[in-house]
Amino acid sequence: DDCLVLPFSGDNPCSLIGLGLVSPGQVALSLGTSDTLFACMDQPRTSAAGEGAVFASPDGTHYMALTCYLNGSLAREAVRDQYDMNWDQFTRALRATPPGNNGALMLPYFAPEIVPKVPQPNVIRQNLDPTDAPANVRAVIEAQALSSRIHARWMGVDISSLYVTGGASANADILRVFANVHNCPVHRFETTNSAALGAALRAAHHQSSAGHAPSWAEVVEPFAQPVDGSTIEPEPRAVAAYDELIGQYAALEQAHT
Repeated sequence: DDCLVLPFSGDNPCSLIGLGLVSPGQVALSLGTSDTLFACMDQPRTSAAGEGAVFASPDGTHYMALTCYLNGSLAREAVRDQYDMNWDQFTRALRATPPGNNGALMLPYFAPEIVPKVPQPNVIRQNLDPTDAPANVRAVIEAQALSSRIHARWMGVDISSLYVTGGASANADILRVFANVHNCPVHRFETTNSAALGAALRAAHHQSSAGHAPSWAEVVEPFAQPVDGSTIEPEPRAVAAYDELIGQYAALEQAHT
C-alpha cells in the first residue's frame, strides 16, 4: 500500500524535463555524432515538410518538437580531417575568420542528410575556396547553425535561450556562432543522462503534488543549471551579419535539395 508506481516516458521527452525545458521558448541542442534540436512548445505543431517529430511533454501541459541533423560531428570531423587538423587547430581557424565568412558558404552533406532530406552525400561550396582551411572550418559551423535556425521555424517557437550538450558543446567558439545565429544566450550543460534525470524529476513532481503542488520550474531548477561561467551572449554585429547571410544560405540550400 505504501509503494507508489509512477510511469516513465520516452527517452526524448524525458530529456526535455532533464534539461529543464518546461517553458515554451526554451530550446536544447545536442552536438553529437548527429545534432539534435528539441524545444518546448505551448501547442502541438507539425512540419509540412516532415522535418521533425512531435511528442507530448511529460509535464502534462506542453509539447516537445524534435529535429535531427545527421551531419553533426560527422561533418565537423570531416572538415578537420580534410585539412589535417586537431581540434585546437580547428578552433584557432574558426577564431581567425569573421562572422559571415565574407559570404563563403557550404552545404556540409558529407553523409546523406535527414533535414533537409538529401539522399546522397553532396558537399556544395559557394564563394568558398576548397584550399582555404580556415574559411572551410567557419563554413561548416555556420552552415550547421544557420540550418538549425531555418529548420526550427516550423516549431513556431520564439527561441529565448539555447541549452547545449554533447561533445562539441565544450567548444565556446562553436557555441558563439550558435548564439549569434539564433540571437539568444547559449548555456552549456553537462548532463550525461538527461533522460533518466527527467524520469526521476517527473516522479518527484508527482510525489510532491500529493501535498504542495510545486511548479515544474521549481522542480527542475536545482538540477538544470548550466556550467558556471559558460553562458555566451549574442554580439549585435555578428547577429546582423547572420541575419543578412541566412537568406543566401536558404537559397543555396533550396537550389540543391
